[in-house]
Amino acid sequence: MIDQGQTRPPALSPSASLRLPLIENWLTRIAPSSVLEAGCGMGAMAWRFASRFDYRGYEPDPTSYGEAAARLARLGKGDVRNEPVPDEPDRRYDLLVAFEVLEH
Repeated sequence: MIDQGQTRPPALSPSASLRLPLIENWLTRIAPSSVLEAGCGMGAMAWRFASRFDYRGYEPDPTSYGEAAARLARLGKGDVRNEPVPDEPDRRYDLLVAFEVLEH
């Protein structure tokens, strides 16, 4: 169930907004069922992925993690963890993304 305040995706940064059409193009081509995001930031893109795919994000910054976790909790989908991506994953994912990490 989506909280009424979360029927619309969170606003993206200007850079992320410019990337979104390219990302959507690749998502259509790849058609993943699961996505792992390294460094999900405050979760604006995480929200978009979690609303469509089996999603897990990792965000080591506690402030950004708190916002991302709250957004996904309101959405009722996805999983975000306050830690770096582990060396040994506990499962396989169809797609690995790192938008917020590579931007900096």
